[in-house]
Amino acid sequence: MMTKRAAIILAGGKASRFQSEQQKWQDKALIQLSGKPLLIHAVKNVQNLVEETVISVDNATRKAQYSQCTHAARRKPLLCSSRRALRAS
Repeated sequence: MMTKRAAIILAGGKASRFQSEQQKWQDKALIQLSGKPLLIHAVKNVQNLVEETVISVDNATRKAQYSQCTHAARRKPLLCSSRRALRAS
């Protein structure tokens, strides 16, 4: 039996070092880089290395935003919040 490999992307933090005092709070995972959110870059970078990708978030709002953001991923990542895991739709 082959062992499954998984990647866990932690995306539920405050991103305090990323913030600027002059701007309102920004969700680092949704900031665009080369026309795509940083979260998509992270997901695509690990999907060729693992069988399952899990994104850990801290609330339902982020979970919904990240679900929309990742809908085009080759394999949809699993989104986890509040200790419950639901397949991204």
